[in-house]
Amino acid sequence: MASENLADPSTGIDLGCILPALLKTNAEGQVLSIPVFTTTYGMLVNEDIFAKEKLSVPTTYAELLAACETMRKAGYKDPILACSKGSGDLLYPLFYPYFCGQIQGNEAGLAELNALKPEAGEYVCDALTLAADFMAQGTLDLTRCGELENNYDAVILRFFEGNIPMMLATGNTVSGTEKRQSKSEQYTAHPFTYSFHPVPSTEEGGYFVNAISIGFGVNKNSRNLAMANEFMWFLVSTGELNLMAKAKRMVTPCRDMSLDAVYAPFQKLDGKHFINRSELGLSDAAASQVTRAAGRWALGT
Repeated sequence: MASENLADPSTGIDLGCILPALLKTNAEGQVLSIPVFTTTYGMLVNEDIFAKEKLSVPTTYAELLAACETMRKAGYKDPILACSKGSGDLLYPLFYPYFCGQIQGNEAGLAELNALKPEAGEYVCDALTLAADFMAQGTLDLTRCGELENNYDAVILRFFEGNIPMMLATGNTVSGTEKRQSKSEQYTAHPFTYSFHPVPSTEEGGYFVNAISIGFGVNKNSRNLAMANEFMWFLVSTGELNLMAKAKRMVTPCRDMSLDAVYAPFQKLDGKHFINRSELGLSDAAASQVTRAAGRWALGT
């Protein structure tokens, strides 16, 4: 392994500013990479539309369904939209955080899921029921969802057309919004206020699933090891990491979560609805199977 142990005191790097749950250690207790950005899942909301229709942004599942119905009656063809390309993109921001909320703390269930045992499917049933109920409402038009070529540029530019009240998306999508405002003729001509919200999947609201998006490591065999460590020493501080997150419009990995204003709604969630993906204990293989199930269920395949 060529990665340096960044937790070694000799590096001078102070990891105390980072949320402990985001610091991954190997079997030897070494920290081989440091999270620089994290991401989450939710929905972009056109606040101007909600103000025009005299509606509050939904914070419970019942309110979400009611808002979609009201928007539909008001003439909005797509009260909520999502990209259907990929196995689980369509309902991922609704389904996955809810599933994480259901499985967190269930050690027996996580063990069965991580072992990919067929009987572990029972732990996904509640989340699949949620997906089935949401799709049964007729809220998402699969044809128009399928017109979106990707969950980044296409989603952002479609949302900026200004007639979509809500758009399911990820934090990685949100990171590209500000720099694409000028690329949208509709948004440039008619700008509006928008924000990013948790998708309310329960009557207590939604979830903030904090997942590492990008991390940095150092090659211990580097000819410029001292300079690399100097850079990491400079970068790993609350001020610099929060500044980086703000510049990229991503979520910070710091204990002191100074979020971009677009993420402000997530700060209203209580601790029970805040989940660190790396702390959850769900393996990537199991998460992939769950995502595939959600995608096929939502698309009816």
